[in-house]
Amino acid sequence: MLAVVALAGCGEKSEPSSSPPKATQSQAAGGGDEEPIRQRVAITVGKRAIKPARAHVDAFLGIRLTIRNASGKEQLISVRGTKRALQLGRGARATLDLEGLRPGRYRIQGEPTKATATLVVMRTTP
Repeated sequence: MLAVVALAGCGEKSEPSSSPPKATQSQAAGGGDEEPIRQRVAITVGKRAIKPARAHVDAFLGIRLTIRNASGKEQLISVRGTKRALQLGRGARATLDLEGLRPGRYRIQGEPTKATATLVVMRTTP
């Protein structure tokens, strides 16, 4: 008994290309200009509170806080346990980037309103 096996694409010749393969880059600056991964957390500073009152993020990954000031006053927003703070005018919106944090709870506080929230940094298991 004789079996015949035919493979698709066998015997076909690819035509040579007249141009070399093109390398693509997303930006003209080249390699090494990538931005680190950042977890996004949006908060709003009000007259008496920061909402949401609690935000959860993964440990050791960068965090980008997007802060909106709806308190009617200029605020100094700080994150305890880090050396980061942001002066934010009334009605303004800004971002505050934090490097990866260790697991724990970090208080976000507005001055002069004393409004607070908690950033809960948790270690996740794969």
